[in-house]
Formats: sequence, C-alpha cells, structure tokens
Amino acid sequence: MTLPGSPLVADIALWRAEQAHRSGFAVARRPLTQVARWTLGDDALAHDTGGFFRVLGIETRARDDAGGPDMVERQPFIDQPEIGILGFLSRRKAGGRELLVQAKTEPGNIGAVQLAPTFQCTPSNYERRHAGTVAPYLDLFRDADAGAIVADARQSEQGSRFLGKRNRNMLVEVTQAQAPEPADAAWRWLPAADVLRLLAWDNVLNTDARSVLVSAPWDRLADGPAFAGWRGRGGFGEAVAQSHAAADDAGEETSARLAAWLARHRAARQHLHARLPLAAIPGWRLAEAGLVPDIAAERPGGFAVHGFDVRARDREVPEWQQPLVESTGEGTVTLLCQRRRGILHLLLRAIGEAGLANRVEVTASLQVAPGAAMPAPWRTLHAAAEDGRAAVRLACRQSEEGGRFFQDSNLYRVVELPEDMAVPMADDLRWATVRQFESLCRTPGTVTNEGRSAASLLLSLAGGPA
Repeated sequence: MTLPGSPLVADIALWRAEQAHRSGFAVARRPLTQVARWTLGDDALAHDTGGFFRVLGIETRARDDAGGPDMVERQPFIDQPEIGILGFLSRRKAGGRELLVQAKTEPGNIGAVQLAPTFQCTPSNYERRHAGTVAPYLDLFRDADAGAIVADARQSEQGSRFLGKRNRNMLVEVTQAQAPEPADAAWRWLPAADVLRLLAWDNVLNTDARSVLVSAPWDRLADGPAFAGWRGRGGFGEAVAQSHAAADDAGEETSARLAAWLARHRAARQHLHARLPLAAIPGWRLAEAGLVPDIAAERPGGFAVHGFDVRARDREVPEWQQPLVESTGEGTVTLLCQRRRGILHLLLRAIGEAGLANRVEVTASLQVAPGAAMPAPWRTLHAAAEDGRAAVRLACRQSEEGGRFFQDSNLYRVVELPEDMAVPMADDLRWATVRQFESLCRTPGTVTNEGRSAASLLLSLAGGPA
C-alpha cells in the first residue's frame, strides 16, 4: 500500500487543492423555505423543473412470511427515479492500464473535491435542465459500442435514504487512438493500480468511484490476476489472494447456495409504500431551517434535510441552491472475516431496507447508517469486532454521495477474527470467499452501496504492494 508522504499521495493532495482553488468552492446553510427554485410544500420538496429529485414522506410496511407483525417505518426519502451514468474510461498503455479520473467538487464532500469517475451525471444534469454547460464525455458512455463496454451494472444507492434509486455503473475500454485528452485540469489519466490503492485512503475516492470500480472485473482492473502481487509474502494480503483464487466449492457455501439464500430472503419480504405529507410524518417537523427529526420522538430519524448555497466554478452551473440530507452522527460498516477451512472468508449479511428496489440486498457484517442506532441483535457481532484478539486489517473514513448528503460519513473496516473464535450465526448471515463476494458485487442490484464500499477496501489490495 502507498505510504503517507509518497509522491502519489502528495501529487493527489496538490491536485485536489488546486482544483478546489480553481472552483472557488463555498457552501453555506440557508433556510429550506428560501432555497431558490425549490418549493417546500406539505406534500413534497421539489425543483421547479420537475427534475433532479424530490423529498417525499413515505410510510413503509415490511412484511415477511414468518407471520409476525408488520414492521412500519415512516420517514422522508429522496425520490430520484432517474438512472444516472457513473463511468470510468480505461485504456492500455505500455506501462499498464490507466483510468481517466475526475477531481470533482460536490457540495457535501468532506474536503470539497474528491476523485470521481470520468463521467458522473444524472439525466437532469446531462440534459441540461439547469441550463448549464455540457458535461464532457457523455457520448463515450451513452453511445458506447457493446464491444467497448467492460462492465455495465445497475446498482442501488443507500436504501436508508433513497427510494428505489439506481445508477448505471460502467467501465468502458478505449484504444490509445480513441482515448480522449483530459477536458481540462479537472481530469487526469492515472495508473489503475494507483487508483485502486487510493481506495483505502480517507475521503479521496468518492462513493461513485468506489461503486464503479467494485462493479467491474477485478482482474481487468489489476491487469492480471487480482492480488497476485501478494502471493508468497504471507500475511493478510496473501490470505486475500488465496481466497480470491479459491474454487467455488472450496468455501463454506457455493455461489449457487448464496444466490438461493438471497432469493429466499427477497421472496419472504414485501414492502408496501404509501405517501405521507411531509408535515405529517410522525417524529418529524417542518421548520424554516429544514425538515428535522423531533428530538422528543421515541425513534428520532437520525438525519435532517437542510438548505444550502453552493458556489463551484468548475461545475456546469457556477452557483446554485439545493437541499441536502445531513445526519447527526457517523455510520459504521464492518466486514468481519475469518480463516475457515484454511481459506479467508467474509461474513455477509442479507439486509432489508425500505428504499431498496429489490427489498433485500447483501452487505457487510454490520451496516449502520449515519445517525442510526445499531440494532440490538447485532451487538454481539459488534462486540466480536471490538474484541482485543480481533485485528483491523483495513480501515478508512468515507463521506457518502456528496451531491445529496452533507458530509455524511461512514467508518469502513475489515476486521479479522481469530480462527478459534466462535461467531454467532443467524439466518441472515453467510460466509463467502473473496471471489464469491466479487461476483455478488458485480451482479446488478445485489450488494448495497455500503457493502460495495466495504468491498472497495479489499479491492485496494488488488494491484499488489506499492
């Protein structure tokens, strides 16, 4: 892994700082009732074009075939039915594979500028509903030849905040002759191996970049067998490499059994959604400052919707106003692993969330959204992660979708448990090899956004040691 103070880290830090200076970035709160071009009504918060997104009140009744009482959740959700395009351009050079990376300014990013895919836009943006400039490279993704598309998967966003939101996650290969020059200083071709290593650094690669990379073939990104550079070195890197190379029937579960397990959880769960007026969501109140949880409520929401002024000269529109979701605390996503049958296994969870279009997806062992409380049944696993014998192998803090959330942050960790530690299991938990987890991540609509970001910590090792 690249060490602090290396030329790569220093160069990336300088590039981000220069881009932030060029953008003249500034963000400031403003009352939600005074956000230009947005109308806050009792029924919804919406843009006057009808595009971008809305904030709605939603009641979700989750039913399962166990016959227990309905689980009822009532909260605001971001409703954005548009399917955005998130994509990296890739090219082969004599020195290896490169990716065209964008230093992108987003109002909710921690650090303002983070590294993003080549193209990251919703239809509202690339169809210019904001009357701004044209986003570069759109045609290379929207009109890409089938033979150039290495990966194209529709993946979910956070199911605790978005209502059924999905994006196309794309990796498109171009020849050296087709490879475009950077549109301006906000784009650079970078070695893919270096981009992968940056996945383990706090708030450097944005959530969309992490999602696209994890959804692409890991061997292709590594320009050969992923993790091969760790073989013969011992330690955790070699354990990951061996788990990625393991045969499908060498693990605790086969891929077919993992797929059947997820399908069973999906079939057992129904989501019944109903609209609620924003002013009538239990435990929430509309105030001039925003849509906020009632701190006196039995189950406070853990987040609020506030208004913001934004200035960023490097965006399609240099100044605008918008709402952003702001959480009250940091989330935690922990991927537990353990050597079983001599192979490193990852403990995956099937999680049902009201905002997931597929109702249930796979995630890390523990996934607790910013501002939310950890469910009581999960605390035993959390205690295992905090046990003094457990080893934190990889960790970083990452802010989430900077175009919709204001500095919402998760602590991502990969924690290895001792081989002799008994792990409490439940029907929503299964062990998988690294190869099986990659396959799940690449399957559209199967792994949560947070689960893919947890997987990106493992992917940071794919290019081998620095």
